[in-house]
Amino acid sequence: MKTVSEIAKIIGVSSQAVRMQMYKLNVPRENTPKGYLIDDDGVKMLVDAYKKKSRYTNLTDYKSDTERICEVLQSQWAMLKSELIEKDKQIEELHARLAEAHEIILSGSKLKKPSKLARADGAGGS
Repeated sequence: MKTVSEIAKIIGVSSQAVRMQMYKLNVPRENTPKGYLIDDDGVKMLVDAYKKKSRYTNLTDYKSDTERICEVLQSQWAMLKSELIEKDKQIEELHARLAEAHEIILSGSKLKKPSKLARADGAGGS
């Protein structure tokens, strides 16, 4: 027979979680001054219930999944980094073109704009 806290250590959850599962599954128990005592069949019921809840039955599965997730994230990070470098180049090129266009507009407006003196002369001669 095991106590709730012993079962919690075996499963790797809190004593409160074991008690909740114990009530949910209606696990047979003996109430003592030190707390509930659960027989081997009840312990098996609780352990099995947590195994079903858990996606991982052992640490190796968890580590291999974690490693796969890390690999995926690293490849996505590398792809996004290369895309960002490409976008930075495109932005730099667009800034250069914008500066060129701005210079052309400024130089064109200076050429087309008649001076005040020419306007005054043209206006008086008509």
